[in-house]
Amino acid sequence: MSNKIFDQTNPADTGPDAASQARAMTPVDFASLGLGAVAYVRPIQLPDGSQGLRINDAMGRPLAVAASVIAAVEMAEAADLALVNLQ
Repeated sequence: MSNKIFDQTNPADTGPDAASQARAMTPVDFASLGLGAVAYVRPIQLPDGSQGLRINDAMGRPLAVAASVIAAVEMAEAADLALVNLQ
């Protein structure tokens, strides 16, 4: 399956065909949505014992480590990535 994001406002992306395409997605297809477009941040403990933030791509692979939320946002913006919240 292609790396396609479904847009409910686009008539071509709605209806039975779009729904069946979404149901046919593999876990890898689903995880790869947003690759190169979104990232999320996880708190981590750095080797020196201080707290930091790891910036991950849409598939959970580490991209960078930041010392603060501001630094993480700046890094994501510099890489043209949108930070998203995990639920």
